[in-house]
Amino acid sequence: MDISKILCEDILMNGHFTPDLDTVESVVCDTCNTKCTVIRNYNGYRGFAAAMGKTRSRFDLFTCPHRSEEWHKDAFQLISEYNQTKSQRLKNLIKKDINDVILKHTDKDWAEVIETFTYRKKK
Repeated sequence: MDISKILCEDILMNGHFTPDLDTVESVVCDTCNTKCTVIRNYNGYRGFAAAMGKTRSRFDLFTCPHRSEEWHKDAFQLISEYNQTKSQRLKNLIKKDINDVILKHTDKDWAEVIETFTYRKKK
């Protein structure tokens, strides 16, 4: 499965997710499959355009506890490269690198991360 089909602007990006207030119960990181921490009713900038326009809003803020760690940044960069390349040979090589980074710090390989990536909406 190509992770680019899962990820988009309104879904978790690199361990950071900002859904509308009280709409999502829990989230696991799209990069490392770790359960994200949450700050409910956060008042801040939801994205680049909001920050540039200094437009704050209230939302729930989910963040991966590993987001600031160098290995997590490396894994995210590799995933971005994986999604951008058209070459299947390069994808296979990059996937091995992603697995090396993620397996070194978690108990799941990247294929398992893709298969189990979820965010749970509130009912």
